[in-house]
Amino acid sequence: MSSQIIFLGGAGEIGMNMYLYESENSAIIVDCGVKFADNSYPGIDMIIPDWWYIDKIKNKLRGIILTHGHEDHIGGVSYLLKEYKLPIYGGELTLKLIESKLKEKKIKLENTVVRDGDVYCFGDFKVEFVGVTHSIQDTFGLYIENDDYKILHISDYKMDQAPVNGKPFDVHRFMEIGKRGITVLLSDSTNVINEGITSSESSVYNDLLDVFLQAKGRVFFTTFSSNIDRIKQVIDICQQIGRKVVVDGTSVVKSVKIGRELGLLSFPDDLMVNLTEAKKIDDDKICYIISGCQGEVNSTLYKIAANERKILKAKEGDLFIISARVIPGNELNLNNTINKLYYFGAKVVDIEEKKIHVSGHASKEEAKLLLNFIRPKYLIPIHGKYRHMKTHIELLEEVHYDIQTKGLFVEDGDVLVFEDENLIGENKMEVGRRYIDGRGDFILSEEDLKIKKHLSRDGIVLIQEINGDFKFEVIGFNLDKKYITMLSNFLLDNLIDVEVSREEFVEKIVKRFFKRKFDKRPIVKYLL
Repeated sequence: MSSQIIFLGGAGEIGMNMYLYESENSAIIVDCGVKFADNSYPGIDMIIPDWWYIDKIKNKLRGIILTHGHEDHIGGVSYLLKEYKLPIYGGELTLKLIESKLKEKKIKLENTVVRDGDVYCFGDFKVEFVGVTHSIQDTFGLYIENDDYKILHISDYKMDQAPVNGKPFDVHRFMEIGKRGITVLLSDSTNVINEGITSSESSVYNDLLDVFLQAKGRVFFTTFSSNIDRIKQVIDICQQIGRKVVVDGTSVVKSVKIGRELGLLSFPDDLMVNLTEAKKIDDDKICYIISGCQGEVNSTLYKIAANERKILKAKEGDLFIISARVIPGNELNLNNTINKLYYFGAKVVDIEEKKIHVSGHASKEEAKLLLNFIRPKYLIPIHGKYRHMKTHIELLEEVHYDIQTKGLFVEDGDVLVFEDENLIGENKMEVGRRYIDGRGDFILSEEDLKIKKHLSRDGIVLIQEINGDFKFEVIGFNLDKKYITMLSNFLLDNLIDVEVSREEFVEKIVKRFFKRKFDKRPIVKYLL
């Protein structure tokens, strides 16, 4: 007998986390997240793993375990549940966030709320939920055990000793787990290139307060909508200095509602006002908490910057606070949004000048501390790009203890096989991706994306033959009349009697013309 760890997403990239633990008789999925698309993916908003392999072992599957409620860990769950009816295990906040997604898609959720210290059996696997601090409540590490390995899977964490909500990171708990003899530590690598220790979430309060006190007009605040702790601090500041609050944007409205339901946000009802009421309040007495910290085109921040809102427009004296790091690939969108705000006379607080954001991920010294606590036989860095993962492995040279830990560098598609707490095999499987067009919630394959990119780069040529004459319609680029004449002549000169269909032969000749003349490869379609 042996057991596997299969990396379906999250290894060598930020986002799209999905891991599969499989034994001879059982399998569990840990996380199913999205990766946000950048400008190199035309018409695509999100990317999710292609879980074709799951269909082969669906009879083994015992459930989905979610480490926490960030989109890069839960964003793909609704698509997975369309295909497989599986129970979900996660923290209360995580499941509330999932429920709101599934309700929109009319998918029923079979869920179990877990708490710190809970232990569940999933066939051959025993899983203990271990609370960690992060930038969202109800984040868990997972102690996973069966006959072949003892694994500590920690997706995202930092050793926060002064969190806004919840308990501090429990150092002694992890020292105790380390004494169990851990075979493999899978651990967050996002911030291991940063020196020192990541600051506590509560450390941003004073800087945020200072920014609010200096603001002379309206304040617009945006962060990741799931960062309820950050939103709580802003609401507390508004209570302290006498600003009313407007919450605008679907995602942030949902988060505030869920935060109140779970007791993570507490404030008097009269603190909140709607957009109409806000217009009657002096500019220096109002704060808007809005969606759009990445400049997303459907967000409130973007619509204000693009002057698309009738009742809410940027103006001289407005101050915008963007309290979030920029996800790689979103820099252009966010910079364009910020430039538009300045056009209307507003100002934006520079995240580099003011401490209005702290990361939720462990820095180098925390990663070294965790290694010292756990002392695993193998370290597998996850949730990071190659630079982060390689740096994480190099940290093994800086920690000194009596067990020799071996660093394993993995990529999506890697399969590691363990038996009797030893690595006995390393295999590789094909892993693809699925691409989500949010307008219509369409799911595209790799081939669909290839066609999209082809169209955006080279366009399309439509051909219609009427009484022996050819008419052409070019979409995606311009073609002078002289080239249309040249194309017609080239086509007529090369037409011969062929065994293949005339339509197929015409398309082939037109493609040849564009390749020879312009080194261009448009999609060519003969219209019947």
